[in-house]
Amino acid sequence: MFDIWRSGYLRRPLTEVMDRPPRPDEIVWLPDRGPHAFYADPFGLERDGVLTVFVEAFDYRVRRGDIHYCQYDADDRLVGQGVALAEPWHLSYPTLIEDGGELYMLPEAYKSGGLILYRCRRFPDDWEAVARLGASPAIDATVVRHDGRWWMFHALPGPDDRAMRELHLAWAERLTGPWTPHAGRPVMSGFQTSRPGGSAFVHDGALHLPVQDCVPAYGAAVNLLRIDVPELRRHGGAAVRTGRSGGGLFRRAAHPVGRGRRQFPRPQVGAPRPRRALAEDAVQAAPRPGAERFAPDRRGRLSGPLFSALRVSELTMRVAVVLPRGCGFRPDRANSMETVVRTLAAHARSQSAVTLICDADQATAPDPRLLTVPPGLGGRARNRRIKALLETLQPDVVEYHQQLKSASDLAAEGPPATYVLYRHTRIKPPRHPLDAWRYGRRLARFDRLVFVSEAAGQEFAADYPALADRVSVVCNPIAVEAWRADPAD
Repeated sequence: MFDIWRSGYLRRPLTEVMDRPPRPDEIVWLPDRGPHAFYADPFGLERDGVLTVFVEAFDYRVRRGDIHYCQYDADDRLVGQGVALAEPWHLSYPTLIEDGGELYMLPEAYKSGGLILYRCRRFPDDWEAVARLGASPAIDATVVRHDGRWWMFHALPGPDDRAMRELHLAWAERLTGPWTPHAGRPVMSGFQTSRPGGSAFVHDGALHLPVQDCVPAYGAAVNLLRIDVPELRRHGGAAVRTGRSGGGLFRRAAHPVGRGRRQFPRPQVGAPRPRRALAEDAVQAAPRPGAERFAPDRRGRLSGPLFSALRVSELTMRVAVVLPRGCGFRPDRANSMETVVRTLAAHARSQSAVTLICDADQATAPDPRLLTVPPGLGGRARNRRIKALLETLQPDVVEYHQQLKSASDLAAEGPPATYVLYRHTRIKPPRHPLDAWRYGRRLARFDRLVFVSEAAGQEFAADYPALADRVSVVCNPIAVEAWRADPAD
C-alpha cells in the first residue's frame, strides 16, 4: 500500500476557512496523474485573473518529485500546466514568497544537502537559484516576515523520526540571510506540534503556524499554533524552553482541526485539506493507502478531518487486505501474490492502519497486523468469518486479492467500505453475451479493479467498457529480501 494524493483549491479567504470548513462542491480538483504519480503540497498565486497552483509532482517509478504548475481562469477552467522546476534531487513543498517586488520559491530539497532559494525569472516556469539559506538541510521550511524580521520554522532530518518530533526556528534581517538559528533548539518538541504544515499567516494581529499532528501517524491531523513573536525576540539570545501546546512561546489556537468527521460523495478522493496559497486557498486531498485514486464509495463510509486555516494533513485510512484461500504468510513457501502483499503492507505509511486476513494454517510468520479465519472453510462460510472481522475492524478500504467470486460476494454482503479487487492474473474475456452479463454483474460490485500489468488492465477495459473507469494498474513491487528464508531453516 502506498499513498496517492489528489490536490485542489477553493476560492475563499483564509479567515473564513478557519471557522467554516470547505464543502466538497467548493473544491476544484487538479488533474489526476494516473496510477503511479500524484500532485501534493499545493501553493497558489493569482496574477492577471489567472490562478497558478504550484505543486509537488511525485512519480513512484523514479522515486522523485519535481515542481509542476496548473493554471486556472476565473471560471476555474484549466488553461495551462507544465514543469516549473526540476533538479536531480527530490523537490516538494514549494513555498512562495514575495519580497522587494520579486517572487521567490523555497521548495524542500533536503536531499541536496541544503535549502535553496529560487527567484522567478519568467513566471511560472523559469527559476534561478540565488541563495542557500542556513547551514542545515531544512525540511518543510515555512518562511514569514513579521514584526520587522524574517522567521523560518522548519524540521530537520535525523533518526527516530526527528523530522516529525522537533520544530526548529531561525531568523534573519534579509530573506537571503544570513540566517541565525534560534538559541532554543528545538523550540518545540513532540509528535503533536512539531512538523510544519503550511504557510504561516497573521490573523487578528498574531502570527499563526499550522503544524502536523503525527502522534497516530505521519500527518494524521493538524494543530494551529499562535506564536508570541515578542517572546521570540526576548529569548533570541538565550535558550527557550521546549514547548508543548498550552503555554509559553506557542499556544494552541482556538480553532480545532482534525477532530471531526465529514462525508464526501464520489468522485472526490479522500478528505480535502486546505493549505496556504498567496492569493487563494490551495486544497490537498488526503492520501489513500492502497493502489490508486480510491474514491469514497457509494455507501458514504469515507470521512475526513475538520480543517485548519491552511493545511489539514494526511488522513490515516484503515485498510483490510484479504488473501484468498490457500495463500498466506509463509516465508518458506512464499509465492508472488503473498510477496506483493507483504511488500505493499511493509511500505504503508501507517503500519497500524493495515490489517491482513488469511487462513490460520497459512500464517506461520508472526505479524501483529494479522488476523486469521479457520482453514478448510467453503467460500460462503469463509466469507461469513471475514465479514465478522470486517464489522469489528470497520475499514475504509477492503482489498481482496485474486478470487473474483468470493471477493464479489463479500463486496455485496460485507459492511460499508470501498471494495477493491486486486488481480494478479488477467480476467479471461467473456465467451458469449451471457458470460459478459454474469461476470459484469460481479465485477460491478467493486469500486476499483487493480491489475498488475498494463496489458491486463487494457484487455479488461476493452472487454468491459462500462467498467473501464474503475481500472488501475500497479506493477508488482516485490522486495525479495523481505521474504528470503533464513538459511538455518
